Amino acid sequence: MCRSNSSPPASTFFLHSKNPPPAPSFIPVRVSQPWDSHVCSGARPKGEGLTPYQGKKRCFGEYKCPKCKRKWMSGNSWANMGQECIKCHINVYPHKQRPLEKPDGLDVSDQSKEHPQHLCEKCKVLGYYCRRVQ
Repeated sequence: MCRSNSSPPASTFFLHSKNPPPAPSFIPVRVSQPWDSHVCSGARPKGEGLTPYQGKKRCFGEYKCPKCKRKWMSGNSWANMGQECIKCHINVYPHKQRPLEKPDGLDVSDQSKEHPQHLCEKCKVLGYYCRRVQ
């Protein structure tokens, strides 16, 4: 009679045993990450929208062109809308967005600084200056 040095599979052992199998030492748990407080309210997890902010109002956005690495900021940033890089002429979505700071409810953005509407996806879609949206 030939004897094998290997023991039977664990599943076979537990089928014939009165004791249940031991609990696994590691149980994977999916934990959701809380949103940073500096991100606009209405933000969603990555993969749900093209931008961090998913609300309907204008907010402040930070941009970085993936091609030339040029960085800029804008007080005319919108959900799922980009701005064209002035050097590369490609649409760039903001990597960070936060609420506009409006002390006492006033819009204190610099009105003297011209908004380049020809580079703004929101302006192009609307057909007029995006800041007119209430």
